[in-house]
Amino acid sequence: MANQEFVIGIEEKYPKELLKGRTNVEAMVVGCLWKDIILLDDVLLTKDNFITKDGRMLFQIADKLRRQGLNVLDEVSVITSLKPDILEKLEGLGGWDMIERMTEVIDTKNFPSYLEVLYRENTICNLYDFGFNIMKDVEFNGKMVNALKLF
Repeated sequence: MANQEFVIGIEEKYPKELLKGRTNVEAMVVGCLWKDIILLDDVLLTKDNFITKDGRMLFQIADKLRRQGLNVLDEVSVITSLKPDILEKLEGLGGWDMIERMTEVIDTKNFPSYLEVLYRENTICNLYDFGFNIMKDVEFNGKMVNALKLF
């Protein structure tokens, strides 16, 4: 997952300051889910929690496979469980090799903190969507600070 390609479609919607680190956050959460699909049973995540095209797609594939009853994601299970068009999209991202690289560097013990960061980032994006000027300086404890830095 190349960072530049990962954010296609959202660069126009959000200021670059709001997207800084977004690819990493989504990749860490999705990586944990692919490494341990059972984590999906413990969280209330939907495709709407992921704003990048690739993050959303990888989440939806994992979610679908979990709903099909898979407890472990391995190459054979994934390939035999996906429809050809979805499998083709996954191959477009780098296929199973990309999944292996992503899951090798992730430790699922950190999943709660990755999830917390994703929720925080989503809250910031939601504030922006609702018209809150997150880039504006605000008074905090008698000092002027950038609202984004407060988060």
